[in-house]
Amino acid sequence: MNLNPTPTRRLLIIQQVLKQYRLAFYQQLAEQLAADGIELTLCFSLPQAADVAKADNVTAPPGSYAQLVPLRQFGPLVWQQVPQVTEFDLVIVEQANRHLLNYLLLLRRLLRPSPKLIFWGHGFNHQAPAGIWSSLKERYKKTLLRHADGFFAYTAPVARYAQTQGVAAHRITVLNNSIDTAAFAAQVRTLRLQMRQQLPFDDSPGFTLLFCGALYPDKKIPLLLQTARVLADHKLLKRLIVLGDGPDRNLLLNGPTPPWLDYRGPCFGDDKAAAYAQADLVLHPGLLGLAVLDAFAAGLPLVTTNFSGHSPELAYLEHGSNGLIIEEKGLAARVLQLLQTPAELAHLAQGAAQSAATYSLPAMVQAFAAGVRQALREGDDTAAISTVPAPDLAMSAASVSSRPLRVLQIHNFYQQPGGEDVVVQNEALLLQQAGVALQTWYVDSASIPTHSHWWSKLQFAIDLCWNRQAQQQLRARLQAQPVDIIHLHNTFPLLSPALIQTAHALGVPLVLTVHNFRWCHPSGCIQSLADVGTCPWRYLGQPVYRNSRFATALLLVNIQLHQWFGTYKLCARLLCPSQFVVNALLQAGFNKQLLQLKPHSVAPDIADNHIANDQVSGVGNKAATAGYALFVGRADAAKGLYFLLDAWQQLAYPLWIVGVSEQQAAQWSGYKPNPWVRFLGAQPQSALGGLYQRATLLLVPSLVAETFGNVVIEAFSHGTPCLVSDIGGLPELLWPRHNAEKLGHEPEPGSAGQVFAAGNAADFCMKVQALLNNPGLLLQMSQQAQQLYKTYYLPQHNQQALLACYQQVLAEQGKVVGG
Repeated sequence: MNLNPTPTRRLLIIQQVLKQYRLAFYQQLAEQLAADGIELTLCFSLPQAADVAKADNVTAPPGSYAQLVPLRQFGPLVWQQVPQVTEFDLVIVEQANRHLLNYLLLLRRLLRPSPKLIFWGHGFNHQAPAGIWSSLKERYKKTLLRHADGFFAYTAPVARYAQTQGVAAHRITVLNNSIDTAAFAAQVRTLRLQMRQQLPFDDSPGFTLLFCGALYPDKKIPLLLQTARVLADHKLLKRLIVLGDGPDRNLLLNGPTPPWLDYRGPCFGDDKAAAYAQADLVLHPGLLGLAVLDAFAAGLPLVTTNFSGHSPELAYLEHGSNGLIIEEKGLAARVLQLLQTPAELAHLAQGAAQSAATYSLPAMVQAFAAGVRQALREGDDTAAISTVPAPDLAMSAASVSSRPLRVLQIHNFYQQPGGEDVVVQNEALLLQQAGVALQTWYVDSASIPTHSHWWSKLQFAIDLCWNRQAQQQLRARLQAQPVDIIHLHNTFPLLSPALIQTAHALGVPLVLTVHNFRWCHPSGCIQSLADVGTCPWRYLGQPVYRNSRFATALLLVNIQLHQWFGTYKLCARLLCPSQFVVNALLQAGFNKQLLQLKPHSVAPDIADNHIANDQVSGVGNKAATAGYALFVGRADAAKGLYFLLDAWQQLAYPLWIVGVSEQQAAQWSGYKPNPWVRFLGAQPQSALGGLYQRATLLLVPSLVAETFGNVVIEAFSHGTPCLVSDIGGLPELLWPRHNAEKLGHEPEPGSAGQVFAAGNAADFCMKVQALLNNPGLLLQMSQQAQQLYKTYYLPQHNQQALLACYQQVLAEQGKVVGG
């Protein structure tokens, strides 16, 4: 190791072992850093025990930048003897409790400013077993994470998890962990072309599926074989190629070998590329890691399950875009459906090929090098933050009028993505397109551990009501990067409404979009305005939220606490998607001056592709080709899916269900198969457009009051009329907004649909049949739907309303920004 002083900045990376798949990364990183005037030194040790058996380790320095160092083991703990660590400007280590050197480096960092220390890792053990010992180790790892100077996260969800643990966003670098697949991809393309030209060409029926990975229990080989048998029984499986080795190989070798099973053992190079070139689909039922990148490189969609122990790279798999994530018990049926739908398979293959460019090794090298440069540039962040006076968080008009508006958007993403998440992403894009200097602080409920002990649950309960750690993070963010305004969306369950109190104390105006009714009801939903005026404590002892009395009681405490402190009334503005939400807040005693009616809009990419030709003839052509009623939503009783399926037993007309598989619907105890109903499962946005376009009617049978209806305006953009429940904010979408108070049940001139009595099957069926029997009325409604869309729900309308709201709020505080 060359430890002589040089004029360049010096970076040390310490790895316990060096894997073969990392060689290309370190070679490219060394070259990139050298071009930036940064010298890389990589220290690693020889593999021990279990690592030797994997046979994928490097045992000699691959270049002048690398050095072998001794390693000693003390039970589960390891000590690597790395000389002269203090000679470096920055040290990057694995985020692992077992490394004794990490503790020494952390201690030294507390005493001296150099070298800086950055952790690199998964955030938490994604395969940790349940148990008190594992829980304690993970809690300890979280504590250590907060004391480093920064964190290099494998993926974006890992980064969001680190933020929830107190790591400031500006100290996190998202790497999008990757491997070098360029040569592999080229090899697969060449072999695939050769096979197509080879005679005789294999045109036997069926598909070829591929599994590539180690064979051990977490990989769920029995489920792999079970799924293959189902496909073979339906004459859809030509071959299942299995590559890899491990203790579960006997599951493949013992007993009679099915004619479709092609077990090839561990394969590399040409043999591995040949297997991928032959495959149509990659199937990984169990633990998934970097294998997803091989699938993308080969242009193959990947299907896996919602196994809780996946590696962080699962984040690269976008359900419905480049692959599928399925519940275990529905895996075989969903793969069967996929192979019977060539268009969907082709769509996923295209998405996989596009993802290969996003999650590439060059992109990872660039992200890593950028994170290193930033860490070396920054001074002591803690000292810098402590010297920023509070008044700088709300700067004077004279100092900000000539620069772009600075907005911090905050949102807690849900475990099951929904309309709120879509709105947040759409508005972030709109603000960026408008030239706003947008900062985002996102947390994800997917990071909540599925198994935790009583003290973790207690802390979670406290944080849900009043999250002091989140308040501290907000203060640190605003001190490090002041903003003009905060736009808050959802705080449940990882952030808490206490953020509103923090923003108010710091003098930063905060705008809140009221997406739901969690501020007054423990379930987040209401039936009517009468529910707003009632005491929420009447639900005490009832399992209103997720069938849990405890969770319901906790949410009641949360509601009462923030009512006592007047938290929501500290907002500078409450944005209401519908007049129904405005009325609910007024009934709850909110000042009318705080409320602003601002409906959502369709996504910018939807608007770019819709209504290119909106003449009446175009609508007429649409009506002529329509042939089914459409439901778009999730398998949720509150969304009215089960009501719809039950009512449709009385109707003889095609009904297509998007967002729900038949396996999901069949979990409802009252489910009955219906030949008129077709389940399409989750669909990408690109496919939704065609489904809306060809639909006769969109059905929105919600049984609770919706604050808005994203699917309604998406349908409008395609000229599709709607039949909606008569509660919440849905009815007012059907008429021009200046007539929003006219919410009668009968259609009137200018309406884009009809309403029916929520939960009333007789009224629903009567309205559906009447509409289907009146194509002239449907045509009029189609024309009005497009007109309403163009008048109220284009992205530019939303963008203008957002900016106008921000400027009005700032003007009320005597500030002018972006002038």
